[in-house]
Amino acid sequence: MFVLVNTMAVREVLPGDYDVLDQRLEKELPLSICGLVHFRLMRRKHLLREKMVLVDSWPDVSVLLIVDRQRREIFPIAVCFCKGPEFAATLDKMLHFAWRELSSPMFAVGSSCDVNHALMNLYKSTTSSPFRQNHENAIVFTLPVENIVPLPMPDGFRETELSERHLEILCKTWPYSKSNAERWLKYHIYNFPTVCMETADGCPVAWELQQENGSVGILHFYVRMYNIDPFPPNCLGIKMLFTYLEH
Repeated sequence: MFVLVNTMAVREVLPGDYDVLDQRLEKELPLSICGLVHFRLMRRKHLLREKMVLVDSWPDVSVLLIVDRQRREIFPIAVCFCKGPEFAATLDKMLHFAWRELSSPMFAVGSSCDVNHALMNLYKSTTSSPFRQNHENAIVFTLPVENIVPLPMPDGFRETELSERHLEILCKTWPYSKSNAERWLKYHIYNFPTVCMETADGCPVAWELQQENGSVGILHFYVRMYNIDPFPPNCLGIKMLFTYLEH
């Protein structure tokens, strides 16, 4: 299906072409990593029916945008792939198309730094630009496979998955919790991988979940546990959490 956006044809990729799109995105690695992982994750979970998978051209894809088909009760996320800054104007038009359908604000992830800068430079000033940088203090942690070493669970702690019984304490203690946090957390807990380390009486010590956008997870570690044995200063708990998530 094609939609005309400011004289530019935007195609919605339908399920019959998903295998071809998967192959195209794989050829564009590593730039396409976020879009590819998100696409595969949502496809495996049968959640792509709730999404629009948009591309600028077919079968050669320079820009990919995966967005909600309709406004949901959780904060909308757009996952994208853009082949380079020379295609930033195309990505800009596709994002505006998604904004028109879903309304802003919308959190967009997946584009490289040079593409992000090109998007900002499309506008004369930061005040006229619809784009704002977010999460300046965020870091990406990649654990090399050769560094994954199974660690024993310390006495008095156990590994579980996040569940509905954790929601209340998660909403109260997570520093980024907002009015829709419970719906957002519940959606991810029910659909994607999670890991929780908790005390024997069920109190969470650390937890991690896989976000919908695929290549990014959230790790929250309770600071009050740092100085309690058996967690030494080198943050054994965090190392263990990544280890368990990898397995």
